[in-house]
Amino acid sequence: MEDMEEMKMALQTVADNYVDAVWIGLHKGNNPKWHWSLVDQGFYKDGEKNNLKWGNQETKQGAAQYVLIPEQMTWTASRDFCRKTYTDLVSLRNENEYQTVQNVANGKTVYVGLFRDPWEWSDLSDSSLRYWRESQLIYAQDSESCVAMMKTESGKWGDRKCAEEHPFLCKCTKNKLQFIKLRISFQHSTLDLNDPTIQRSMLEKMAQKLNASIKGITLLSWKKLSDDRGLIKEDKENIP
Repeated sequence: MEDMEEMKMALQTVADNYVDAVWIGLHKGNNPKWHWSLVDQGFYKDGEKNNLKWGNQETKQGAAQYVLIPEQMTWTASRDFCRKTYTDLVSLRNENEYQTVQNVANGKTVYVGLFRDPWEWSDLSDSSLRYWRESQLIYAQDSESCVAMMKTESGKWGDRKCAEEHPFLCKCTKNKLQFIKLRISFQHSTLDLNDPTIQRSMLEKMAQKLNASIKGITLLSWKKLSDDRGLIKEDKENIP
């Protein structure tokens, strides 16, 4: 699941079913990783998700966009409060935000949105969305290996034995067909565009460049125009 909106849709999907747990694609892996609780992909620029700084630093500036909640809660309860009342626990994307949040905290020890766990999605996505029930022990030695959405706990997640049998949620992806017109100039005018070898070579070069900027390209092919003006590239992109 990518965000809380998708989580809500999933909960609505199972709302009329008389079950207490539904499998989702999260399972326990072997390599704990650090994540930010705020999962909005557009919120982070390249490298900002991994801009992690540890220890105390001097503060230089402050901002009103951050709200200090003096009430003491567990990390999970703090996250749920922020998601319900504001947006999420704070993510610290760069040096200025680290300094700003330290200034707002004013010397207090406060929770931020960074957490570390060994849980992985079966579709290999890097989504950091977690919606654990507050009683869930993430690092318990006897913690089970697979995760279910608990209908009896407002859809929050709990670990279950993978061998248990429960209903489950599948995610359906949609294919997006996109046409891109290109104007191509050649250093060698003797190239034969109708040569299948030349066409395959050109597609391979374009696929390399496109995948560097657009993720999810699954198929590139040539399509000839009806009036023989030339060739256009047919770009089929699979949106995960």
